[in-house]
Amino acid sequence: FHFMDKDQLLKLYQKYLQNTCTQEELKILFRHLKHPRWQKELPALYQKLKGQPGGIPMKKHSDEEKDEVFRQVMSAFAADFAKAPSNKKGSAFAKAPADKSVDKKGRLARAVRLPDRSAMTTAGKRNKSFTLYKVAAAVLVLIAASFSVYYFQFRTAPDISILTYKTKAGQKSTIILGDGSVVRLNAESRISYPSIFTDTREVTLEGEAFFEVKKMTNRPFIVSSEEVSVSVLGTSFNVRAYPEEGVSQVAVVSGKVAVNNHPTEGEPAQQVTLSPNQIANYHTEDKTLTSLTADVSSMVSWKDNILIIDRENFATVVKKFERWYGVKIDLDKKLSNCPVKITIRGESLGDVLELIKIGKPDLDYSFALEENRVLITALEGC
Repeated sequence: FHFMDKDQLLKLYQKYLQNTCTQEELKILFRHLKHPRWQKELPALYQKLKGQPGGIPMKKHSDEEKDEVFRQVMSAFAADFAKAPSNKKGSAFAKAPADKSVDKKGRLARAVRLPDRSAMTTAGKRNKSFTLYKVAAAVLVLIAASFSVYYFQFRTAPDISILTYKTKAGQKSTIILGDGSVVRLNAESRISYPSIFTDTREVTLEGEAFFEVKKMTNRPFIVSSEEVSVSVLGTSFNVRAYPEEGVSQVAVVSGKVAVNNHPTEGEPAQQVTLSPNQIANYHTEDKTLTSLTADVSSMVSWKDNILIIDRENFATVVKKFERWYGVKIDLDKKLSNCPVKITIRGESLGDVLELIKIGKPDLDYSFALEENRVLITALEGC
């Protein structure tokens, strides 16, 4: 929300009191009034308006009286503005019970109390009070008339904050978003999302997450990572985007998704559309976006606490183990390129390292576990 400068707001506020605002101007003004900053700006605007041609018509009264009426007017307006019901069938003012003394002025006018006549020392107190009352009521009628017509059409959106959730190594988490979509966040990952979705449902991801997106026609769901963005309406898919890996990967389980790169200067825009059992890979180094068809079950099994390793080099597997178990692993460089194949279903890291050796007899090493650190030393290469 962009604030107008004081001169612009002054002109708009003056038009408002004269009941000459357009619909768009009223929309802008109501946004200012709803924001806490209006409490600081409007008194200053009022001071500027006093004495101006076409300004607030209270020249014949003392500043003390004018300020009191203005304070009462704006306090009453603020109270009803904040309490206006969300039911669109009626005006915020129309449902107020009748008051015999102000039968036609509505709820706001009843809220205004004129300056105490006992505090006035000049002659003609009764006439001044009555005139002030008419001025206040006239201002309130303008406010109420305009507000009751446009409030519900241009009601300001609620304050929206950005929420961020992070997982540590060895930790996973499930998050339910405001639209009912479910996010399963893998270890060492971060997701940011608005507390309330508007027309577009957009989240930002670093790391890995599996999304089950609630379908909403005309309200796309967008996942943005450092290198790519994924756009869907309703589907389930996995996004893996750890910056240090150099590859951003999207795998689709159901539905259809569009994957786009974030082109920098000189880089062409690229897009691929994926269906179930299709994968998109964006390579950071050569900035290429490709797709292929494959069984994605092994890529998304982590969400069910199953880690599938299929002939990946030991150095890559160690990085996955660090996230999975929440430990640091020092691997002997002689073992870095040795292929590893194993499926983990809740086994401890020590058991897994023993199982890897059993499954590959030509791979031999020793390992030592010390709290949150593991040292793997080669006895034979592979």
